[in-house]
Amino acid sequence: LLGAARQAGVDKNADVLKRIGEAQEALIQKSYLDQEIAKLVTDSVLQEKYQELLKLLPKDQIELKLSHIMVKTKAEADEIFKQLKAGKSFDDLVKEKSLDTESKQKGGDLGYVRKEELPKDFADLAFKTQKGSVVSEPMKIGDVGFSVIRVDDNRPVTPPEFSKVRDDIFKAVSPE
Repeated sequence: LLGAARQAGVDKNADVLKRIGEAQEALIQKSYLDQEIAKLVTDSVLQEKYQELLKLLPKDQIELKLSHIMVKTKAEADEIFKQLKAGKSFDDLVKEKSLDTESKQKGGDLGYVRKEELPKDFADLAFKTQKGSVVSEPMKIGDVGFSVIRVDDNRPVTPPEFSKVRDDIFKAVSPE
């Protein structure tokens, strides 16, 4: 397309040349401003903003590491509860019964979640459940089915390290 435009002489057109010049000037101005802003937004300024963000984060927040066995029906979930009470291993049931192929490959692992990331009723149950125990009721997962969920771990939520969020903070304080 560029070759065809040049062959047609579009690159010699006065309006096009004027617009190229304006675009070039705008790019030079933006580059200059970016350089000047980078001089003003020092690591100490970014550290100060980081500390302000840390003050806004909720204190003493806990997150849970969950694993699940996803099945189609409540009856299947109830049957899994019976098998667990009879001594069957949660990990074995994940391999045998879970329909969630992605988490199934990781032993049902869903990773860590915070209370606000879960539906309220379920979050209330999950956060009352002891580490290593199965949540007392199956969780309905939309139209997909039901999950039998185990709480594998709990830990305090820790804020991200400055080095991991530095660039995001820089973008937030820099005009763009």
